Amino acid sequence: MKMRTLPVILLTLLLILLCTTACGEPAAPVFSQPGGFYDEQFFLEMTSPDGYEIRYTTDSTDPAAMSSALVYKAPVRVENTDAQPNTISAIRDITLEWFMPQQSPVPKCTVVRAVCVAPDGTAGAETMETYFIGRTETYYDKIDTISLVTDASNLFGSANGIFAIGYRFNDWKNSDQYEEYEHLSDSRYPTNYNQRGREWERPAVIQVFADGRNVFSQAIGIRVKGNFTRANAQKSLTFYARKEYGKGKMKYDFFDGKCLDMNGEPITEFDRVCIRSGGNDYAGVRFRDDLNQELMGQTNLAVQAKQPYLLYINGEFWGMYSMQEKEDKHYLAAHYGVDKDNVTVIKCGKLEDGTEEMLEQYRELYDRAVNTDLSDPDEYARLSEEMDLDGLIDLFVGESYVGNYDFAILINNWCIWRVNEPDGTPYGDGKWRFLVYDTEYSLGLYDQLTTAVDFDYLNNMDIDSTNLALPVLVFNLVMDNEEFRERFYERYIELADTVYKYENVLPIIERMMEQQQEACLDTMTRFGITWNDYYGEAGKIQEFFRRRREYALESLELFCSE
Repeated sequence: MKMRTLPVILLTLLLILLCTTACGEPAAPVFSQPGGFYDEQFFLEMTSPDGYEIRYTTDSTDPAAMSSALVYKAPVRVENTDAQPNTISAIRDITLEWFMPQQSPVPKCTVVRAVCVAPDGTAGAETMETYFIGRTETYYDKIDTISLVTDASNLFGSANGIFAIGYRFNDWKNSDQYEEYEHLSDSRYPTNYNQRGREWERPAVIQVFADGRNVFSQAIGIRVKGNFTRANAQKSLTFYARKEYGKGKMKYDFFDGKCLDMNGEPITEFDRVCIRSGGNDYAGVRFRDDLNQELMGQTNLAVQAKQPYLLYINGEFWGMYSMQEKEDKHYLAAHYGVDKDNVTVIKCGKLEDGTEEMLEQYRELYDRAVNTDLSDPDEYARLSEEMDLDGLIDLFVGESYVGNYDFAILINNWCIWRVNEPDGTPYGDGKWRFLVYDTEYSLGLYDQLTTAVDFDYLNNMDIDSTNLALPVLVFNLVMDNEEFRERFYERYIELADTVYKYENVLPIIERMMEQQQEACLDTMTRFGITWNDYYGEAGKIQEFFRRRREYALESLELFCSE
């Protein structure tokens, strides 16, 4: 009996080998229901096109790698899991600052991941879907949702987790090199979340849900972004499309038709985008920067398109974010039709994109501006050929009107760009132009003197900084030129009476509040931000624009009379 069985076994193994070789890896499982929002629980059926065994998980882990993956034998119940204990949401060592995670269960969704496995153990392509069951919050009808899925160790592992404090910090703290900085949010602390560069990018899958449906899904890379705000428990992120993950572009309109190129056409594919948790407005309304940039976008300035999103990570609620473009060479290519390899971007005096040669030319322009009489018509004409003076004017009107402390008072958050070799395109003339970002340290934030409605911004700018802050320096020097001073004066009044007029700004504020306030409040609860006064902050912004014109024009009169 045993002798007759052996040839049968060998033949069976041979057939399996031949089938696997001929057919390649198993096809991905097919789900009976697409990912999305559902009112009621349901049973999910999975089928294998090849008839192979299906292994799956419902906790966001990889079914091909996890020995704990389940074998599919019967339809799987997909239900609301809010009552289940928090897992990654309960992790506390993601910031040096005080942080108390939400103690009650956070909202949850179910991430189902499945693969078909051949008899020889070969796993095929994965099917992944995210299901939201019985969500009753009304803001899901107003704000689209992102499900981000990655191995939990990519975020929280002590060695490589990009959200974690990490063992490097603990080793450093116990060493002779330890130094205590003034703020626990100081980005010089060697925590994992303060690390930068490609080495600290992690693979993930993003799925976007609009109108209750999964409308976009792609493998991407993710990194933590920001400076001091990296210490926030709710961290901002940059998403990267790369061919090594599958696709070199994210071909999806993240901004609902509001991200436009120089011809007014929607931009619908991106190399990278960011989601931001409010920056300095983290415990406020979180739309200060979005509001300011929407207003400045009505002028001659390059701004970031914005769109609120709700984020879930590995099936747990991670709060509301503002999606925005990343301003870099890819942004310039998409918006202005220039060659991304023919541009230089300088941010706060440091080279972001481009060549050292262009950075040196920038330094030469800086030095020449310091030693040149820009009231001289010839020197002024020369500067006009080298810099977009209309943009310079609009930049200082906008930043001073909203009172952005993080610009010409603190000398921070400025960005300038140009093409290296003129290419004949409308924006390829070699002039230095300006990009706007991170303007939220404004509009009365922190009840600070320098962000107050009556603060005399123009006459208190820091003109003694030595960090190559050419926009601030040149602006103050070129004000000696009568033609420029008149242009600035007239433009300031024009924009104060149009773009920044209270009656024009109020509907934008009300729109943002109506869309975001409840989601923002739930986010504050989720991250234990107890010092938030959303309605008080929103009222402060409304009052700022109601009263700002009077004080801004007083500041203008004094500034232009000197």
